[in-house]
Amino acid sequence: MNARAWAKAIAIVGVILVSAYLLGSGSPGGSAPRDEPEPEDSGLYMGLYPVIGDAPVEKAEKVVIAEFLSFYCGNCYRFNEYKHRLEQKYGDRLRFRYIPIVWGEQSIKTVEAYILAERQGKGDEFADALFRAKFEEGRNISDVAVIIQVGEQVGLGEEWKQGLIAGEAAADARENLNLAAKWRVEETPTLIVNGRIVVSPHPTGDDVDKMAQNLDRIIQSLLS
Repeated sequence: MNARAWAKAIAIVGVILVSAYLLGSGSPGGSAPRDEPEPEDSGLYMGLYPVIGDAPVEKAEKVVIAEFLSFYCGNCYRFNEYKHRLEQKYGDRLRFRYIPIVWGEQSIKTVEAYILAERQGKGDEFADALFRAKFEEGRNISDVAVIIQVGEQVGLGEEWKQGLIAGEAAADARENLNLAAKWRVEETPTLIVNGRIVVSPHPTGDDVDKMAQNLDRIIQSLLS
């Protein structure tokens, strides 16, 4: 798929992220937005990354990045380390927002668990621990017992556990999947920078190191 076709395929992701996440600040999996007309893409940022809409990309006091990710995704795990470096580098001028999803037979319980952890203010800690469990410890994160153990490791208690077992975040988790499908998210991680610039491993040949380096340059360019 060429860059322009890629841009058109995911251009409307920006509509939902601006309306439902970046501006509305609802929890991941909030209610779906109204259908909106698809904006025309305005070319590529840095020659690689699709830009949503036809207005110029403007400078900003802060950068907000909404990230579609899967806890089963190796590229997401690799990017997670860069994410923390960028947060340290830019401090309160940079904000990440997770929108976890799953593919195929992956367990949607990982998404539910994250949503419930975020509600208790432990979303980032839980995400880091779940990535470690999968990619460093080789644990089966499709097993609810394993997910519960991971949650307990970061201080999530009985309320979180019972909420997970009862499926209290099931509807929100399914809505995340519906949103990803509706807005044609085709790979993880897919990052929407300030609702305008679509960054993913695809343009760099799945090289997450280069993607992260380019993301750093994009952030600098927006904040400068």
